[in-house]
Amino acid sequence: YLTEDGKSADINLAPDISRLASLIPMSPSGEVLQPVFETTKQSSQVLARIGNPTFVGTLSQPVATGAMGGNTESRTRLLFITVTAPR
Repeated sequence: YLTEDGKSADINLAPDISRLASLIPMSPSGEVLQPVFETTKQSSQVLARIGNPTFVGTLSQPVATGAMGGNTESRTRLLFITVTAPR
């Protein structure tokens, strides 16, 4: 929602990143496959000034979980938002 002065917005976010990490054979012939997913989720509440980029947080995939095809890169993703004025 917008603040009383109309210069900021109070925002609740729940962004997530999901990716298919691998497919594991579940039958002797290998024709039945089980998907393995990696997921990262963050819940945030920010007070953002209208028109200004606002840092929300970081989203980092799990590293070296032991899952076949799992993430091996240690990467941190920065999440910013910019609120535009309502029309």
